[in-house]
Amino acid sequence: MKTLLLFATLALSINVFGQSKKDQIITLNNSIDSLNAVLVTTRDNSTKDIESRDATINELNSEITQLKSDVSSLESSWAKLTKDNEKLNAQTNGSWVELNLNGVGSFRYPASNLEIQNIDLKTINDAIRASYSIEVPPSKLTLQQTGLNSAENYKYARVIVEKYSGSPDDYLNKSTKLSSLSDNKKKEIIGIYESSVVDGYKAMSVEIVKWYPVELEEINNQFAIHLHWEHKSTIRKGNVDTHLYCFPDNNKETDITLSCRQVNVEEWKKIYLKIANSFLLN
Repeated sequence: MKTLLLFATLALSINVFGQSKKDQIITLNNSIDSLNAVLVTTRDNSTKDIESRDATINELNSEITQLKSDVSSLESSWAKLTKDNEKLNAQTNGSWVELNLNGVGSFRYPASNLEIQNIDLKTINDAIRASYSIEVPPSKLTLQQTGLNSAENYKYARVIVEKYSGSPDDYLNKSTKLSSLSDNKKKEIIGIYESSVVDGYKAMSVEIVKWYPVELEEINNQFAIHLHWEHKSTIRKGNVDTHLYCFPDNNKETDITLSCRQVNVEEWKKIYLKIANSFLLN
């Protein structure tokens, strides 16, 4: 009887142990399945992250490439601007000659860009080389682009200085201050000079295609009327850009006209401004 009971107990223990092992195996398998699912999900998410990061890197690389191209373009533009500026500085600062006009005044101009027209050029050029300061007596003096006298340069550019004589008080005094003029007086002055130019061009049947506001200025403590316009060329295609500075002085007036083809304005603009700002009445 005891033996039978022992066998029964042993068989029950073996059965319980076997059932426990089976449950452990099932649990373990479930854990493995869960782990595999997590790994698959993690792998998929990682793949998506990598693809997203690769796309971002590609975009950044494209932007870097474009920025490098932009930098290269800017460097080229900067180099060109620097070269143009050096050229312009050479034009505006190098070899400037002072002209003293008897009974008129004086101003400076770049001998490398402009030459005197239709005067004893050999005498003047010799004087320029000798002293860089000369005196010429005409009531009208014209400067033109260097090389035109020898037919080497047909690019249009002109600086014309003209003197007009009148009676006392025909013109404003050169010492007139802008601050002393009323608004109505300024409008009157502007109207007189504007009409003079416009009517003159109408009489010549030359069309003014653009008119800029007239400016009253003080240049070297001298009162000046500055007119600016563009008109159609009568002998060539394109327009001519013209600045006229009028310097009144009681019984006389000196006018400086600076003109060039509109397409060449940038080449002459700073040079012309420097010439005008150098003018001094006698």
